[in-house]
Amino acid sequence: TGSTLSAGGTAALDAQRHVVLQASTDTYQESNSASTSGSHFTTAVTTLGDLGRNVGGGPNSSGVGLAPYGSAHSADNAAGSSSRQNASVVIGKSVQVQARTGDITVSGSGISALSDVDLLARQGKVDIVAGTDTSNRHEDHADRTIGDLGGNGYSGTVGVRSASRTLDTAKSQQSTIRSQVSSAAGNVTIVAGDNVTVHGADVSAGGDLKVTGRNVLLDAGQDAERSHQTESSSQYGVTLAMSGYAVSIAQSVEQAGRAVEQHKDPRVAALYLAQAALMGVNAVQSGAHLGKDIKNAMAGADAKIPQTQTQAQSAPTAFIKATVSIGGGSSSSESNAGATLNQGSTLRAGQNVTITATGKDASGKVVDGDIVARGSSISGRNVSLDAARDITLESRQDNTHQDSKNSGSNASIGVGFGLGGSQNGFTLELAAGFNRAHADGDAVTHVNSAVTAADTLTLNAGRDANLRGAQASGNTVNATVGRNLNVESRQDTDNYASRSESGGAQVSLCIPPICYGSAVSGS
Repeated sequence: TGSTLSAGGTAALDAQRHVVLQASTDTYQESNSASTSGSHFTTAVTTLGDLGRNVGGGPNSSGVGLAPYGSAHSADNAAGSSSRQNASVVIGKSVQVQARTGDITVSGSGISALSDVDLLARQGKVDIVAGTDTSNRHEDHADRTIGDLGGNGYSGTVGVRSASRTLDTAKSQQSTIRSQVSSAAGNVTIVAGDNVTVHGADVSAGGDLKVTGRNVLLDAGQDAERSHQTESSSQYGVTLAMSGYAVSIAQSVEQAGRAVEQHKDPRVAALYLAQAALMGVNAVQSGAHLGKDIKNAMAGADAKIPQTQTQAQSAPTAFIKATVSIGGGSSSSESNAGATLNQGSTLRAGQNVTITATGKDASGKVVDGDIVARGSSISGRNVSLDAARDITLESRQDNTHQDSKNSGSNASIGVGFGLGGSQNGFTLELAAGFNRAHADGDAVTHVNSAVTAADTLTLNAGRDANLRGAQASGNTVNATVGRNLNVESRQDTDNYASRSESGGAQVSLCIPPICYGSAVSGS
């Protein structure tokens, strides 16, 4: 925990050089990993019954799979770290902090008094800033399977499949550990020979609030979060697949049975059964077409057999078709996301707020003298901003960003055997495809600065006064500007763009004398 200094009367900190009041930091780290591995090998020969049960998803009492060897391995790793700060606090009836030749720093801490609070660094700086809590985490997973890769009940694959993913996140927060300087019923006075900086902090006084420095900067604290994620997978092997009207009928009947088991609307089951009946009618037509083709072939009616046509133009799909193919594919994706949110500093008084930027260096020469407020607010009964050079009140930007991309490709070559359709016999099967996409989005929301006086607002700028994404208001507003008064409205934006493309082809070649029917069928 942070330190605490408490006094029933006046709490005084007086240093020849620096006074530093800062938060303590707790840190935490953790990591873990887990992995599993397994393999099997059999010398048993796969029978036709074993093959059918594997493809169809039925029970296999013999324990024989599509492949004699199989192995599986997976690994998970995670690691993280975090830090959390604990405020140090000075409390008293009144509080006096003085650095005679150095700086005063209040970082992620607090100063509180019932009466007056004085911070004096006549030759140095006064910094009142937020602390920062952080967290980081990494996760990754990888798995690899060799052998029987399973199927959907109408196909089965033997080969190699692998997948991996990673996730990295990082977060920093200042809103959780803001510095505070406050007086419940008295005045707060901050004087620096150099600059005064209030960053992600709150300064308040029940009476008057006076801030004097060479330059005075008020800025917002920030919370930020980032994430990066990747995924990849690949599969290569040999696939046995069944298709055709017979398979479609079986699928529809299976879906109808599943709908009944899951207590779905009986109309859904009826729909699947109607679909199966329609497939049966098409199968009968396909059988008639097959008989006609065989008769024509036996009669030597080669001229009646089209040489080239697409599947959409040919006779109905095969009654039954089995395909054995070798091939595979891979895919990958990557995404990034991030956000930055601002929590403005506040200066607030029950009576008067006076902020003065003298611009004087150590020798007393005026060289600058700016008052700058970014995404922050100043309020009181009467508010006076007096700068030797410029007064700049401007907004801070909350940002969100996301981008992603993914891609994939696949290819296969194989042999099929079909009956009862546009191609009958052995066919050469070719297929390939690809896809890729990306998306980007950005949004910007402005957090305006605000200066509010219940009675009179006074602005004195030796050179320019700039209001960019800011509001300045009072019952009476008096502005004395030595050169230019610039007023600018800042707009929020939101942009998103995406693009995707994909393509593919599947061709079945029917080459006599091992096949008769349409020479080419595909899409």
